[in-house]
Amino acid sequence: MKSSAVLVLVALQGIFAVGWVIADNVSPTTRPTDGPAPATPQPDVRKLQDRAMDCKTALARAQDDCIRRLEKSDQYQAAAADLELVQKELDDASDPDCRAKAASARIAAKEHLEAMKTQALASDRTVAAAATAQREALDAYQTAIMQDSAAATLTQTKSNLRSQESDDDEAVKEMLERGETQRLADMKSLLAEIRQLDGQLVKLPDSSNYDTQRNEISQAIVKDRQLISQCQRLKGHYLPDLEMKVGSTGTIYGALHVFQVIDGNDVLLSFGENSVCWAKGFDTSGLVDDQEFEFHRPLRVTGTTQYATAAGSTRTVFVLEPFGQQNP
Repeated sequence: MKSSAVLVLVALQGIFAVGWVIADNVSPTTRPTDGPAPATPQPDVRKLQDRAMDCKTALARAQDDCIRRLEKSDQYQAAAADLELVQKELDDASDPDCRAKAASARIAAKEHLEAMKTQALASDRTVAAAATAQREALDAYQTAIMQDSAAATLTQTKSNLRSQESDDDEAVKEMLERGETQRLADMKSLLAEIRQLDGQLVKLPDSSNYDTQRNEISQAIVKDRQLISQCQRLKGHYLPDLEMKVGSTGTIYGALHVFQVIDGNDVLLSFGENSVCWAKGFDTSGLVDDQEFEFHRPLRVTGTTQYATAAGSTRTVFVLEPFGQQNP
């Protein structure tokens, strides 16, 4: 999966320590063989959700406090006074040229105030800490949801297919094998990106003029490490990108756009580079036209179909169906 797809996945993912290198390289002989493996503690999704909401509130409060402090500063008040002055000049101007100059000056004054706010927020340590805490809490919450969904969906898929006389068991195996290959490739790519960002960070001059750039690079490194940790957490449940060809299995990362709701089970979807498909077996009761949503579950391209466009022509598109689920 491409790096952008991984980023989209983490929009639903979480933050954990980068322990995947050790975990991925533990020899099978070092694992206990007597009795079942100990169960992995399951996170409390409700508590993680509450934590994410608390962190969001704390971030908003920190930002408001930062702006209030800025607005009390002499520098900001002088800039605000300049804006009031040019606004008065604009209101009093009657000559078109004078009004145009005053309008340009007002825009510049407003942009200056906004730039001061942006700079204040970017350099405030309390805001930065609150933003990091909010991002980590949200990522942890989204990861818990994704883990539960992926584990439950794939377990149900295997269970359903075991009772069917078909070759779908091989399809599931092939899908998970492709997912594992993609997972390792994604981690390798992310490590390379971290090394590149580290190099950029080292080369930045030790000056406050580069604080904003230094902060952006540092945040990018943190995000990449989160992505690597998430890849490790999803070992065995990592779904590959869905290839748009009949018989392909996988998932679609990123937003799905509701092109048109057909009925209670069918919907026209678009995604990626304006790709349109006909999705069958979806509960469309909560969907409306032009809505966006995400569906990180196994899908299969089962064939093609045709539909009439608004212009009166006929269009042929792929058909997608939830894979291995009796009740999607």
